[in-house]
Amino acid sequence: MKITNRGLLKEEILRHAELKSSVETWVSVVEAVSWKRAEDVREIYPRAEEVKRNHWRFDLNSQGFMLNSLINYDVGAVVVLGIFGEQRCSG
Repeated sequence: MKITNRGLLKEEILRHAELKSSVETWVSVVEAVSWKRAEDVREIYPRAEEVKRNHWRFDLNSQGFMLNSLINYDVGAVVVLGIFGEQRCSG
């Protein structure tokens, strides 16, 4: 999958260094897959939550940070909307 809006990920890593490893792992996994439907996402990320149609939340770490995204299965793209946690919300 192609990941767009990566700048948000970089900004959040600068604010929260503890996210670096989790975000890098998420990016590596997502770039290596080709999701065609929601079930494909759940196979790799069973704890991910489809909030609305094609709007997903991925659990990044044990500290409660979640990555918000939109998945466009037709074009093979994941749009990063932001990362949120208990203390801060973006996107």
